[in-house]
This record gives sequence, structure tokens and C-alpha cells, in this order.
Amino acid sequence: MRRLTSLLTCGLILALLVSMGCSPDTRLEARRHRSQERLTELESDLQTARDENTRLKGELTSQQALAWRIQDEAQAQSDEFEKLSAELEAMAERAGRTGPLPDELDAMLTALAEANSELLGYDPLKGRVRLKSDVTFTLASDEVKAQAKPVLGALAQICSAELAQDCQILIVGHTDDVPIVHAQTKAKHPTNWHLSVHRAIAVMEVLKESMPEDRLAVMGFGEFKPIVDNAPNNQGSSLNRRVEIFIVPKDMEVPSAGLK
Repeated sequence: MRRLTSLLTCGLILALLVSMGCSPDTRLEARRHRSQERLTELESDLQTARDENTRLKGELTSQQALAWRIQDEAQAQSDEFEKLSAELEAMAERAGRTGPLPDELDAMLTALAEANSELLGYDPLKGRVRLKSDVTFTLASDEVKAQAKPVLGALAQICSAELAQDCQILIVGHTDDVPIVHAQTKAKHPTNWHLSVHRAIAVMEVLKESMPEDRLAVMGFGEFKPIVDNAPNNQGSSLNRRVEIFIVPKDMEVPSAGLK
């Protein structure tokens, strides 16, 4: 009887354990399953972290590239600012004068023109000396008159002064609209263009006796840049028969030789 009771008791306990699902194998399998889920979760978190790290590295590279581009642009703007500042200073310096030339050089040219007004004039606003061709040259030729040579020599001395050492000298010839018809003149100067250039060269030949040739340049416009209207019927004008000499500082572009 006692043995039967014990067996019944053990059977009840075993049935209870089975009904509760608490067998050792079941608990182990549950733990393994939870561990696998946790491992999968951790692997997913790790992959997410890696993806975020890759994204952040990409953003960092982009930000560095942007920073370098901004730095390059800032340097370019700084260089442009310095260039514009230098140009502004040069313009301000020139604006403080009456023209493109230094005051002392300007005064020397003004004095030369005042002492020889029958031969030449000086425009300080353009740095230009204007020779009157009818006084400078013999009629319809490029021969410089004897009375003009000392004045041109004095001009060359001024242009050779230390103040003008960096200046280029542009010599420009002009004529009126009277066509060249005489055979003797036409043989040497076929057109007014030729005559205007030949007269500019003749002035250059006198100037180069007192200054370096590499600072001299010549041009000729013939009849096509008059400063006043020529008289009708090819009667011309003495004002249009001229040679202009521009003293051009090194920091300036060569001016338009056609300016009135």
C-alpha cells in the first residue's frame, strides 16, 4: 500500500511537470532561442552602426572637400581684392594730378609749350604734345624745318629726364583731306596715309638723337581723324595737319590717338 502511494505520488508530480512544460530540454531550447534572437539583434545593431559610420565618413569627406573649395575661393577673392586695391590706389594717385603725368614732368612740358606756342601746344589732361605741321614741316613733305629741330630736341631731353624714364613715346601723324596730286610729291608720299606716317617717322628721327629708340613708336591716320571740319571741296584745314606726341606712363594703356 505504501509503495502504491509513492508510485501514485511520483506519477502525479511527473504529470504536473509535463503539463507545465518545464522539462530540462525545453528550458535549454528556450534559452538557446533567446540567445540566438539577441545575437541576431546585436548583429543588426552592429551593421546599423557600421552603415552610420560609413555615412558619417562620407559626409566628413564632403565637408572637407567643401572646406577646401571655400578656402580656394577665399584666396582667389583675397588676391582679386589686393589687385583691385592696387588699381584703386593708382587711380587715386592719378586723380590727384591734373593729368596722367607727374606734376614736375607736366610743368616742364607746359613751360616748353608756352615758350614755343607758335610751334606746339600741350594738353596736360592727355599728356599730349601737338606739333603744328605747317610750322614743323616744309609744304607737302616730311622734312623737318630747321627752326623746329631745337624744340624737338628740348622735348627729347624732357622725355629723357628721370621722371619720364618709364614712359613710352607714341608719335602720331595726321593730314587734312587734300589729296596728293603732284607727281614729285606722290612719288615719295603716294597718299595722305603715307605722308602722315612719314612725318611721324621724321619726328621720331629727331627725337631718337637724344633718347633710346626702344621707347619710341609711330602711327599715321592720314586724313581720317580730323579735329575740325575740313573746308569744302578738298580745301583742308591747317588744324588737321598735325603730329601728336603722347607721353604714356608704363601703368597706362596707350591712349586712342584719335582723341580730339
